[in-house]
Amino acid sequence: MVVNEIMQLKSEGKRFSLTFDEWISVNNRRYLNISFHFVGGILWNVGPVHVYGSMSAENYLKFVERKKIGECGLCLFKEVICVTADGALIMIKFGK
Repeated sequence: MVVNEIMQLKSEGKRFSLTFDEWISVNNRRYLNISFHFVGGILWNVGPVHVYGSMSAENYLKFVERKKIGECGLCLFKEVICVTADGALIMIKFGK
């Protein structure tokens, strides 16, 4: 259902914001939570996703684009206009 709503808005030429945050569970597993935002306060939480191995900023970009943005039929460089994360280095790399 979420993907259908996002695809409908995309077909209307709408753009989205994206936030993500990584955390480690009590079982020492790493997860990445991903949320899409749209004007008017609409929020879709499409995470969490289990993260494996080392995650450089470049790997984050590829992972987020492949795992969730691509699944929703969006292109990071066309339909996503803002990305927010809690790590300064990640934000710098995403911006570039």
